[in-house]
Amino acid sequence: MNNKIDIGNCKLCGSLFSSDTIEIPDWFNSSKKCFYFICPNCKSLELKKDIENIDYEDSPQNFARKKDSKLVRVIKSTISYTHKINYNKIINASGKKKNKGQLLEIGCGRGHLLKLAEEEGWIVTGLEPQYSKYTEAKNNVNGEIYNSTLESVNFTYKYDVIILWHVFEHLENLGELLNKTKRILADDGVIIIGVPNISSLQYKIFSNNWFHLCAPAHNFQFSQKGILSLMNQSNMASYTAKHFDLIVSITGWFFSLQNLLIKPNNYYWHYLQKTATLEKNKKNINFVKFILTIPIIITFTVLGSLLDFLFGPRANLTIVVKHN
Repeated sequence: MNNKIDIGNCKLCGSLFSSDTIEIPDWFNSSKKCFYFICPNCKSLELKKDIENIDYEDSPQNFARKKDSKLVRVIKSTISYTHKINYNKIINASGKKKNKGQLLEIGCGRGHLLKLAEEEGWIVTGLEPQYSKYTEAKNNVNGEIYNSTLESVNFTYKYDVIILWHVFEHLENLGELLNKTKRILADDGVIIIGVPNISSLQYKIFSNNWFHLCAPAHNFQFSQKGILSLMNQSNMASYTAKHFDLIVSITGWFFSLQNLLIKPNNYYWHYLQKTATLEKNKKNINFVKFILTIPIIITFTVLGSLLDFLFGPRANLTIVVKHN
């Protein structure tokens, strides 16, 4: 922890934001460090960007990934069914399953959710600023896909459902985004937001080794109190929905345990993505460590995911937002 310094007000709950910082390894380069301020009221975290010698250009937008390895493709095909499970839970949370209309996903990635929605009769629109993902979404979905951010598009529709699934934490001007989103939301429309839960059991156990911190790509780490306070400040009605995201839970336990037992942090995630950079001898050492620890990691991943499902607090926080 660093010394306390006055940094103004928390952007989520509005409380006076004078707090210690928490140091977290850079998700993309563990030799660097990132720092978050801790709100003393809502306990959410906010990224501090003016620390010397921290390069915040090293983010997902600038982090080109090579073609998936065979192992990654096998893993993706094995867990692809969870997209359907996730989609059904999101639509059920919206209360719009029987009244299909216009659906917008902000940060639609490769279009998995949009494709499922389209197959069920929704008229879909997607926004995806990362070009490689945008091109895949264009191939997967018949609806309109924009290689753009919300601020850059002039919409002609009002949307019945707007989804921001693990996108909200990457953004900075949350108040402005919510105001724009309100303007394109139908009178009885619903916004569904999914974010990592800083109050989760996983974070309490792993702290700065938690896989889903993803600093500095995540500008915020939300508590339930923090994100609901933000919606209230934006004059929107909101509540949390019970939602167990299998992928968020499993990846959280598996790679956080790896972070705890094997350094550098997130090494095997980057190895699977073909983005790991490590000297050959260190790779060999880490591979031996991985073989020795994999039974422990898998066992505790299964047990931890079961704890998430049965008791929580879960690694994923789902917020349902409507006009006030």
